[in-house]
Formats: sequence, C-alpha cells, structure tokens
Amino acid sequence: MPRKKIPVPVPPASKWCHQCQQVRPIQMFGQDRSKKDGMHYCCLRCADDKDRQRAARGAEFSRLACRSVFHA
Repeated sequence: MPRKKIPVPVPPASKWCHQCQQVRPIQMFGQDRSKKDGMHYCCLRCADDKDRQRAARGAEFSRLACRSVFHA
C-alpha cells in the first residue's frame, strides 16, 4: 500500500497528526516504540478522543449485554 502524502510541509520538531490532519509539536504525541520515529501516529488530544469514544461504545455494549443476560 502506498504511503499517504502529507499536504503541508512539516517543520523540524513537529509531526503530522493523521487523525485531526494538523501539524503539531512533537511533544503532543505519545511514545510508540514500534514506530520508526518512536512516536504515535495521532496526537494526544485525538488519542484521548478515540479512547473516550471506545469507552462509550464499550459501556453501551456492556449495558446491552447485561440486559440480555439478566432480562431474557
């Protein structure tokens, strides 16, 4: 699969967030040792948003699963 092209030049000590599509300072990215540059692909703000959405989906799934087990 070809790499995605970043539409703007990224200055040194900055990185492109693939979630919000903005250039952010490198300090706004979490560490990910599996990546070449050692940083996560999305900024901490976007990662927090994704975690909140995942938790909300999990809570809804848990609520529905509990309802089906105990109220069957």
